[in-house]
Amino acid sequence: MKQLSFVEYFVSNPDVWILSHDGYITDESGIRSGQTKAAQIKRGYGKNVIPQTGALSAVRKIFLDVALPIPDNIIGHDLWIHKLASFFPNRKAQLKESLQDIRRHSSNTSEWIVNKHKKILVN
Repeated sequence: MKQLSFVEYFVSNPDVWILSHDGYITDESGIRSGQTKAAQIKRGYGKNVIPQTGALSAVRKIFLDVALPIPDNIIGHDLWIHKLASFFPNRKAQLKESLQDIRRHSSNTSEWIVNKHKKILVN
């Protein structure tokens, strides 16, 4: 089955405002580690979800008219946009496929365990 691009998905699903997908974790050279963000979340937190980050999402402009401006007291604009979309039935969709690489450098400051190259091991 052919994998749909974001544009094709949006054209086929005009009611969807925000679309997210999974991503492959790579090292700073762009070499895939064999891990995806969703797989790391499942192993680390037991949740079978597609990540809700800005890098792994596309948003229709019509939704930005609702979501913006982001209130000053909000920490994490990605979470704000995804959470807000959850209040509108059938406006949010997720693809299980990994459609891009997430390059992680040795100097990245994010310490979230699901961003690591190594597979999270659960005891």
